[in-house]
Amino acid sequence: MKKEIFLIISLWIILVAILIPQKILATTTNCCKIHSTFKYGGTIFQSGNCYGETSTNCTRPDGKELCPNTIVNENWAVACMLNVVYLITDIAFNILVALAILMALGGGYYFIVGQDDPQKISKAKDFILYAILGTLVALFAKIIPSIVMRLLG
Repeated sequence: MKKEIFLIISLWIILVAILIPQKILATTTNCCKIHSTFKYGGTIFQSGNCYGETSTNCTRPDGKELCPNTIVNENWAVACMLNVVYLITDIAFNILVALAILMALGGGYYFIVGQDDPQKISKAKDFILYAILGTLVALFAKIIPSIVMRLLG
């Protein structure tokens, strides 16, 4: 059971890591819309703004406008890549925190119903241990963008 849960979580994270960047990076060729505010190269890239190589409107290949005024910045490509990293880690963080909460609730349930049954108490301890480990992994997901920025700059 433990291996199956780990396998399912791992597959979801891999799926998200593969599909989201392709969806985001395939939307434009000369700019990107920032989803999380962060600082890189002395510039603060604000959430909701578009950054690119020219000041023209940031549009997708299908002609849909992402935002009216693109801010010209020489680090726009790196900012777009960091934007994808932030987006993936935010999604992974939210999924892992939700799973950790469910595991903690499951552990509490087994503690309540397993009053004198050592097997249920052991199961409850395992659930709570996995909830703690899931929370630690989720916190690590929040650290990944900082690690990527340090490697880039």
